[in-house]
Amino acid sequence: MYKDQDICRIADNLDPAVKRRKIETRRRIPCPVDPSHTIYETNLKKHLLICPKAKEAREERQKNYYQHNINTGGHGAHSMNLKAKNEESKKNIDPLSFALQILMAYKQIFLPDAMKKGTDQAQSCGTDEEYIRSMTKEEMCQAIPTQNNFPSEAKRGIESLVTSHRVKIGGAKHLEQIGSIAGFVRNNNLLENSEVVLEMGAGRATTGFIVSGVVARSKYATARASNMEDLKKKVKLVLVERGSSRAKADAVFRRNLPTEGQDGQKKEDYCKVDDVEKHRIKCDLSHVNIPCALEDAGVSAFTSTRIDGTAEDHKRDTLVVAKHLCGAGTDLALKSIHSIRHRLNGCVLATCCHGVCDWSLYVGRDILINIMAEAAKEGDQLFCEESFNLMKRWACGTIIPIATANHSGIAPETKTDPVKKDDDHFISAVDNKRDNLNVARVSEALNLGCGPQGLGRACQRLIDYGRMQYMRNELFKEGYYGDVDMCHYVDSSVTPQNALLFSRPARKIAN
Repeated sequence: MYKDQDICRIADNLDPAVKRRKIETRRRIPCPVDPSHTIYETNLKKHLLICPKAKEAREERQKNYYQHNINTGGHGAHSMNLKAKNEESKKNIDPLSFALQILMAYKQIFLPDAMKKGTDQAQSCGTDEEYIRSMTKEEMCQAIPTQNNFPSEAKRGIESLVTSHRVKIGGAKHLEQIGSIAGFVRNNNLLENSEVVLEMGAGRATTGFIVSGVVARSKYATARASNMEDLKKKVKLVLVERGSSRAKADAVFRRNLPTEGQDGQKKEDYCKVDDVEKHRIKCDLSHVNIPCALEDAGVSAFTSTRIDGTAEDHKRDTLVVAKHLCGAGTDLALKSIHSIRHRLNGCVLATCCHGVCDWSLYVGRDILINIMAEAAKEGDQLFCEESFNLMKRWACGTIIPIATANHSGIAPETKTDPVKKDDDHFISAVDNKRDNLNVARVSEALNLGCGPQGLGRACQRLIDYGRMQYMRNELFKEGYYGDVDMCHYVDSSVTPQNALLFSRPARKIAN
């Protein structure tokens, strides 16, 4: 209830009961379309006609690439059969057993040889459970290879490019992440055939700007060396984003900057922005029809089919990139590109914000259910949506600072917390209402060598593993000669969300 002074021009000489009724009828509520502002409840119908967000939503639905909820639903069974579900619903998840089950699944996938006979682990640890309790965070990180390509990109001039074009990159840590992704594209045979760069969840489009410029620079150098006449063909950069952003890299394409700096060196040595044609698609990943969006951007022949209805074999010329595609956005992006899988040259996705994933949208449900069943002991609860919700909550444990943790393992809330200050995707892992499920308390109760950071990392990688298997089985299964895997693309000190899901074509073998 709002106070009397919150309502303007209500006469002071009115009867108190009448005045109270007027105040009640003029109650303010959040706008149902955009909760960032409030409106009078009595003006709801009128406001929906003039609300800017409502107008944008109506305009979005009129686009030819808009198809409501086309990419939702995820992939795989939502849960176990009904009988098993009813039996499991009577049980409560035992957090200690579930944590050990997660670590066991991580060990089976990423450290399968750790307890083989003759190894140091086999001699020091008698059983698998003793080993997973003693695993350190460093050992878990080393189980997944790290490919940090930023040093080589820094030598090539990525920092001078950002400075000269006045691109607001977001700081040194973001520059290192983008540079590593660009270097990964360069070093893994993804430049040669790529003619379309599709950035999902583009935001300011700094990643797409640099990657597409690197692709264009490579193509220009190849065409020039081969005396080809196809130098005027531009690389298509298609940006998919549901909202508006400030300080977008789009401004680089609108500026007419000189091609040489004050030192006389060409600014195009690192990437060739002039040969990139940008097109921005403003639509939620849940509703975007990617083939129609690409055709709208001028990319031809994305929906051609044979007479029997099957898709024609096209040149694999599309590279999909994303940096910190939050939560379920990664699942929606993977689902959305299923219809253009025959055109994919490669895919490079940096995942983020596992704490806001959604079981109903997750594309690796079957995979996660199977690997957790293999890691379960007799009496453990079957993996279901409630288990996934706890796993995604524990995934936030990677951001708990060790140095500032108190005796309970929970980091105090301080204004100088370096994780909160530097990480744009911070999600708190502390929940005082359910202390028995808190990731730090669970880690302390089990005396885990990896701590809450290691348990959180195991949760993140298992969620990403399900997505990687979806890529293998659904996106890059038929007619694709290459590999699908995951790696760490920067050190965890740069960002705890440092996993990269990728597919890359096999290198050509000389005849």
